[in-house]
Amino acid sequence: NYDPPYTEPNSGDCYWSRGNGWVFAGHVRVLAELPTSDSHRNEYIRTFQAMANALQQVQRSDGFWNASLHDPNNYGGKETSGTAFFTYGMAWGINNGFLDKAIYGPVVERAWTAMATEAVHPSGFLGYVQGTGAEPSNNYPFTYNDTTDFGVGAFLLASSEVYIMLSGTQAGIKGDVNGDGIVDIVDALLVAQFYVGLNPDNFDQSK
Repeated sequence: NYDPPYTEPNSGDCYWSRGNGWVFAGHVRVLAELPTSDSHRNEYIRTFQAMANALQQVQRSDGFWNASLHDPNNYGGKETSGTAFFTYGMAWGINNGFLDKAIYGPVVERAWTAMATEAVHPSGFLGYVQGTGAEPSNNYPFTYNDTTDFGVGAFLLASSEVYIMLSGTQAGIKGDVNGDGIVDIVDALLVAQFYVGLNPDNFDQSK
């Protein structure tokens, strides 16, 4: 049971990365649809910005976030699903004027570079994804060969917003950067390759 009064070995409260990732990404989806006139909108904005501020302070030096956010030595190590959700949320926040790019842009870039260069296999397989669970310890440790569909989905969401952030263009971004009629892991890989300077063939920046 990780609920208070439980504390991590370093005496911090326990915050599960992917659990907070779902909430952070959920704020994105709500704010994207909630009318500006809604009485609760400012509350969502404040919570979203407060989460972003807290998260950027506990990012690992390699760009990932640990499964347990408050104690880097307890269930530590690369974990892609939480990292992808946080990257998606922060990039979206930058793209839509809720987060300062000067502060959060480097956080997003570190996270994206980490996932694109360390978690993505040459085949397109996405690793370091914690399996189904409800707490930091589930399926620990997470390896280069561990994946789940929701981890891939979070990575695709992140790729779409990182691409918008890097291109500086909001309108007309669909995500189908190779023009094959579908948005899939191949598009995310092309975005990853483009970002790290590989300049892949058949990459349409207008999409």
